[in-house]
Amino acid sequence: MSDTERNKGVNTSSQLQQDLGEAAAPQVRENKALTFASQVAAHAQDVSLDQVRIEELADLWRDATFSIPEWNWPVYLQTEDINERAAYDLVLHSQNACYWHPGLDQEGNEVRFYDGGREHGADLAALKISKSWSKISQPNFLANVTEDYVENELFGAQVKIPLVPQRTECLREVGRFLDDIRAREQSFTQLFQSLHNDAYLVAEFLQDRLPLWEDPFMKRAQLFPAMLYGRFQNHPECPISKDSLVNLTEFLDYRIPETLYAIGAIGYSETLREKIRNREILQSDSREEREIRAVSLVALKGLRDRLNDMRGHKSQITALETDYLCWGALRTKDQQMLQKLIVCERLPHPRCLTMRY
Repeated sequence: MSDTERNKGVNTSSQLQQDLGEAAAPQVRENKALTFASQVAAHAQDVSLDQVRIEELADLWRDATFSIPEWNWPVYLQTEDINERAAYDLVLHSQNACYWHPGLDQEGNEVRFYDGGREHGADLAALKISKSWSKISQPNFLANVTEDYVENELFGAQVKIPLVPQRTECLREVGRFLDDIRAREQSFTQLFQSLHNDAYLVAEFLQDRLPLWEDPFMKRAQLFPAMLYGRFQNHPECPISKDSLVNLTEFLDYRIPETLYAIGAIGYSETLREKIRNREILQSDSREEREIRAVSLVALKGLRDRLNDMRGHKSQITALETDYLCWGALRTKDQQMLQKLIVCERLPHPRCLTMRY
């Protein structure tokens, strides 16, 4: 690989080393995603926050059992090697976005990435990457991967994965990043140590070094250290500090707003509600799309703060727990709880073609 190719999209070795040496010690940090969300939410026109309902939800969940998933399900690469799992997760998160197509089927249902088995969407992508890991774990191969390989071999399926050109570029960028790490003979564990094993510093570092991960809500960048913590939370050499998790926000995708609307924590204007009900595509980075994510993030932060106030002496919960809670809220088998939770129409999730989430 030429120097030009290696430098494209990531810092050079000397730049990386200098930046790592300047990393600050763990502390409570201002989260840029939360700051941005608060600014957008304060002037939102089409999305609103229901503070009274958030109080009610906190009361419903105050005695819930909160947990951080281990992300060791069969679809994921089965390894106890922290460095290998970190590389796998980096590749996975470069692809962890938008598994549905803009068109609908004849019955008006969403068309999602699917290959005839139990898995679809994100789980299917994770499984496909696991099965191809021996090949795509090679940085040079990844840095030069072709669209044809991505569409027909890596993610070959009955219903193809969308956004293949964008996915290919993201994989190439990660390949260059991994190649740079290998050229410096540095491991992921050493990288994390240089960043004081701080979850937010890791997220900020990745978003800065991987331009295609740019996202004011830092969804993929924050989910990377969060999932690594979850996977190795019981490991004696867990690569991410538990104390640093307080600096993360929830990981804003399209499912979180879907849940928050159904349980009444956020509301939509009639115009936006009709667009979502009719499965219209929202423009990426449009005012409506930013407002949905921003108000959702502020709502979750408010819910988390209120839950921690109510729980008092109990262990404080982080964004990992509240994110996981919202992901499973509408899938609970507790029908009594479901009746208490759902107070609004079950709208489809907001639809936006983007590699951010």
